[in-house]
Amino acid sequence: MAQVLWKLPVPSTALSNHIEFQQRLGRVCALVCEYEGDTYQVVTLNLVFDGVEAFKCTYHASCTAEMIRTAYDQVVDGGSSDWLSAIRDQLLTVDGLYKDQKVEELKHLMIYFDDGPCYEFICRTFRVEETSRSARNEVLQGLIHRKIKLKPHHRPTGKTRHTEAVITADNDVIPGPELPAPHALAITQLPGDFGHYLLYLDENGQEITDTYHESLQDALEQARWEFNVEPDDWEMG
Repeated sequence: MAQVLWKLPVPSTALSNHIEFQQRLGRVCALVCEYEGDTYQVVTLNLVFDGVEAFKCTYHASCTAEMIRTAYDQVVDGGSSDWLSAIRDQLLTVDGLYKDQKVEELKHLMIYFDDGPCYEFICRTFRVEETSRSARNEVLQGLIHRKIKLKPHHRPTGKTRHTEAVITADNDVIPGPELPAPHALAITQLPGDFGHYLLYLDENGQEITDTYHESLQDALEQARWEFNVEPDDWEMG
């Protein structure tokens, strides 16, 4: 029976990029993927397989139901397998390079991502390296379509209120104090994202909050609704 060594913290359907396979120096292979965490954090996972003797990749249609069931969104130790036995036997024929103990350290590990592929490794160790970075800087540094420094006649209409929020242990959202009125607005877009962010900025250009919109026109309309900003008032980014 397969032993589960590690599970993806999110479903593989929620990963924000394709799985990147890396063949590194020193018989090391890695699978790299990313997902969006809380508070605009982009989390990068490096699934590192060390002491690799062999690896293979099987795409969705060629995967068996057992492969999918066993390794879906998790790294498993498949235990004894014909492939593992064949690699061990081959290594024992190489005089002076391998001892029985090193050969016995080998494991058959595998993980299947949604709709494939299934990656398999004959290796000695496995570890996960996790790093995170703020996606907020990516939003601020994205493709700016429009910007405007609000004038005296761009007063808040009061039709939309932005408040701080407190999330309880039961995941209930409790509205907090109202956020200050912005000094400027900008409409930006991230690479690969068809939507648009309307950024509310203070006098130092720091973000107070933002709203997400399906189109540039929707973001422009939100600014008009909240601050009477007409389309001709904007500067091009």
